[in-house]
Amino acid sequence: MVKPILTVKLEGDEVEGGRIPVNELALVLKSIQLSVKRIGQVIAEGQSHSTSGRHKAKIDNEYGLDVVAFEPGSFVTGLVPHSYGASQQTLIESAGEAAMRMLVDGVGTIKLEPETLVKAFDIGVLSALSAISPVFDRGINGVVLSYNDAYSPSTGPFSSISSTLDRQVATTINRKLGETLIPNHRISGVLREVNFEHNTCQIYVKRQPVSCSFPLNLKDDILKAIEMPVTVYGEAKLLGSSGRNIKIKVMDIQAIEVAEVSQPSAVTTDILQAGQLQAGSPTYNSISAEELLSSGLFGVLQEYAAEIGDSVDFIRGSR
Repeated sequence: MVKPILTVKLEGDEVEGGRIPVNELALVLKSIQLSVKRIGQVIAEGQSHSTSGRHKAKIDNEYGLDVVAFEPGSFVTGLVPHSYGASQQTLIESAGEAAMRMLVDGVGTIKLEPETLVKAFDIGVLSALSAISPVFDRGINGVVLSYNDAYSPSTGPFSSISSTLDRQVATTINRKLGETLIPNHRISGVLREVNFEHNTCQIYVKRQPVSCSFPLNLKDDILKAIEMPVTVYGEAKLLGSSGRNIKIKVMDIQAIEVAEVSQPSAVTTDILQAGQLQAGSPTYNSISAEELLSSGLFGVLQEYAAEIGDSVDFIRGSR
């Protein structure tokens, strides 16, 4: 029988005689799974909200979880990484086990030091953990996470650590979600609804708009990218989280890349991850005035034309 690496124990009035509603168990396990995967993204890419997907297959293999045991009494579920096996033979902690340990350690840190977060707990991980919150209103008082390893770099063989995610921890997580700014975020979608008077626009990500603002020096780049798929980089302020999805209230664009361009024109991902922006000279595919006129963007063009002291007739005359 495979020995569980992570056990998830649910406690409370709703959990009696080893019974628990399937929906509650599924909600908790999905949140734990997503949290471990996002910790894996932090390890692999430096941030859990990355949209590159470069390591998706590897992350699914290394940080996906399998159920290997159920225990009676206060309901307990035993989990192992999907790729589990070599660690018991070699006594070397696998990537999936490391993420599990970071999860338990991070929840314990929030419990003991509410103003402190472990390095792996970025906004994406907090968002995943916040999905557990509803069970605390439905007869569950706590989710006890216990990490049992064949080997730990800090304490040696056969170590065990435990922490409890309860209402107090969930409240702290939700408070931090409401406070957090993501300094180096990126989103990809279609650029629409540009207002040059207020320097605002919308980026539609899977048909959902994200409100954005942009500086004066990006006006020309924004104009050229209207109705085109783009990736924008900058600082994002959160509206909240639904557990699986980060909701952005507003994003302050600092650089823009049109999807047809193979390399970022004004910024690179590595520079962004280092917290620095570097100026560049963007190069985009040309778009004619006729194409602009036929796109139905008269309102946008009128605003832009007003700024250059002319009307939409200026655009018509330039065809």
